[in-house]
Amino acid sequence: MSNFWKKTVVGFLMIGGLFSGQVFAQDDEVPTDEELKAYIVVMDSIEDMKISIGERVNEMIQSSELMQGGRRYKELDATKGDSVKLVEISATEEEIAEYDAIIAYTDSLTILFKENYTTLIKDDLGAGTYNKVRKAERDPEVKERMKAIREEMKEEEESEEEEAEEEVEG
Repeated sequence: MSNFWKKTVVGFLMIGGLFSGQVFAQDDEVPTDEELKAYIVVMDSIEDMKISIGERVNEMIQSSELMQGGRRYKELDATKGDSVKLVEISATEEEIAEYDAIIAYTDSLTILFKENYTTLIKDDLGAGTYNKVRKAERDPEVKERMKAIREEMKEEEESEEEEAEEEVEG
C-alpha cells in the first residue's frame, strides 16, 4: 500500500473516531425529562424572584413623594452621579439621599437574589444538571421537550387548582 493510501485510511479512521466520540459525548449530555422538569422549576422560581425584586423596587420608587411617581428617579438616574448634571437638573439633597437609599435597597436585593440563585441551583438542581441542561437547551429538540414539559406542568397545576376549588365548594 502506498504512503498516500496509508495516510488517507488513517485520516478517515481518525475522523471517524472523532465523530463517534462526539456522538457518544452528545448522547451522554442529553438531559432526562426529570432533569428538564427540575431545571424548569428552578428557573421559574428564579424568574419569580426577579419579578418580585422589580415590583418591590418599583413600589419604593412609586411610593416616594420625592421621586414623583418615578419621573424624578429617572432624571436622577440619568445623571450617573455627575455633580454638574445634578446641578443642571436642580437636584436637592433630599432627592439625592432618597435616590441613594433606593439604589442601596436595590443593591441589597440584588445580593440576596444572587445568593438565592446560587442556593437554588446547588440545592434543588445541582451544578452538573444545571450546566448539562443549559448546554442542551440550545438544541431545538430539547427546547421542544422543555416546551412540552412546561405545558404538562401547567395543565397539572390547573387541574390541582380546579380540584382544590371543588373541595372548597363541596
